[in-house]
Amino acid sequence: MTAQIADSLKTNNRGVSALEFALCLPVLLTILFGILEYGWFFVNQIVLINSVSAGARAGIKANIARGDDPIQLAIDTARNTFWLPGSLNVSATVSDDEPVKLRVVAHIRFEPLTGYLPSQLLPSRIAAKAVLVFP
Repeated sequence: MTAQIADSLKTNNRGVSALEFALCLPVLLTILFGILEYGWFFVNQIVLINSVSAGARAGIKANIARGDDPIQLAIDTARNTFWLPGSLNVSATVSDDEPVKLRVVAHIRFEPLTGYLPSQLLPSRIAAKAVLVFP
């Protein structure tokens, strides 16, 4: 009788796959959503850096003799090239020392894509800066 019970325990594997899946699913979902969230973070960061760089490039190309304001041109260009949802806070300054430089700084509040990961694992703010010298 005990041999029959031992044999039935060896061959009865029903439910083992479901248990393994239930144990592995949280880990797999954390990895998947981590990849999605950090991918979204890097997209936001790259778009912000490109917008600030475009603003700085436009600002140093301003024709001051024609009355163009390099600071306003830099801010407008940075805002126009930022295509993600959310508000972009941009500031630009022109230095007084030689060589004259245009500094464009921007930051955004990072909004997670899924909200699955805890807020401690993701940054809440993204910032970018570009400094170019006037020709």
